[in-house]
Amino acid sequence: MVVLSQPRYFRPDIFFDLTTFAYRDLFDHVRNVWEVLPRLEAYIREHAPAENCVRGHVHPGAYLVGEHILIEEDALIEFDAFIQGPCIIGRGSIVRHGAYVRSGTLVGAGSLIGHEAETKNALLLPGSRVAQLTFVGDSILGNRVSLGAGTKLANWRLDGRTICIHAGGQLYSSGLDKMGAVIGDDSQLGCNTVCNPGTILGPRCRVYPLTSVHGYHPAGTVLRAAWSRIR
Repeated sequence: MVVLSQPRYFRPDIFFDLTTFAYRDLFDHVRNVWEVLPRLEAYIREHAPAENCVRGHVHPGAYLVGEHILIEEDALIEFDAFIQGPCIIGRGSIVRHGAYVRSGTLVGAGSLIGHEAETKNALLLPGSRVAQLTFVGDSILGNRVSLGAGTKLANWRLDGRTICIHAGGQLYSSGLDKMGAVIGDDSQLGCNTVCNPGTILGPRCRVYPLTSVHGYHPAGTVLRAAWSRIR
């Protein structure tokens, strides 16, 4: 395995504009963007009161389980959604019916978690949209990222080994045994896309439906399945 030697690939500022993100200090002193993931749960505990705080609207048929849950102003939690603390749902965000928001999820302002979607130890920057029937595990979505219905951000290697990132013909260790995807600002993934563990996409990438993605792809990359004729 090649030890990480080109950190320019993975600095947070390459992927995200953090100027409008209320919790941008989460990225303080972060060299490689995935280093945020092990920090998430402790960070949320520090910024959400132990006694759950609801400033938005939670449907009486939704479930808030555990401590350190903060539902910010104008956020909406629909019927049968399950929110597990520690968790922050940002101002004006929506969690749809039947969504499963697991511990360590931090949702930036104006974002959407769709029907029957699942998140776990995940960071969604402002304006990101997670459509129905998706899985976002140990992942970071940039501003205005859109995940099509059925998209899966896989976070665990079948052999259980440390997750590595393929970039520039080399292999870099994340040091993590669970890591899904890092997706830069304004990227779009079509329905039923699968991002394999350790996938990293720069800003403004576009992934066509039914595509399996792995490794690092810089800003503006367009990816499609080899068999696809979509133009």
